[in-house]
Amino acid sequence: MAGTPHWMSPEVLTKSEYNKKTDIWSLGITAIEMAEGDPPYSNINYVKAMLLIPVHPPQGLTEPEKWSKKLNNFITRCLTVDNKRRPTAKELLLDPFIMDNIIDKGINNQRGRALLKELVKQSMGEIEEYRQTQNDSSDESQE
Repeated sequence: MAGTPHWMSPEVLTKSEYNKKTDIWSLGITAIEMAEGDPPYSNINYVKAMLLIPVHPPQGLTEPEKWSKKLNNFITRCLTVDNKRRPTAKELLLDPFIMDNIIDKGINNQRGRALLKELVKQSMGEIEEYRQTQNDSSDESQE
């Protein structure tokens, strides 16, 4: 386990599982930080936060009425506690918050989708290579 506890998912903090959907949780926490200025539980010691997150995981924005329904829904989806039900990155790229607020703003929708797909496609090799090196180093530390 390595990283900043406030962004860690419940499954990482309980050392039960790490997979691609763990990063989706961190994305949800980052979205909260971008909206509110701080991640959940930033007002308490990080060790206490590590104990609190698995028992009382963040559910979303502290004042959801200040934000659009699309942003609230996006964050809620990212913070799905059951990581088997948490959306994948591919599913989130089709989320209305992303489609309406990122892709459609100032760029032709069809062109924006093609550009986004190409950027993801170009990055997948590096992402998978990084994940493999992380898995390899994790396997070595367990030996």
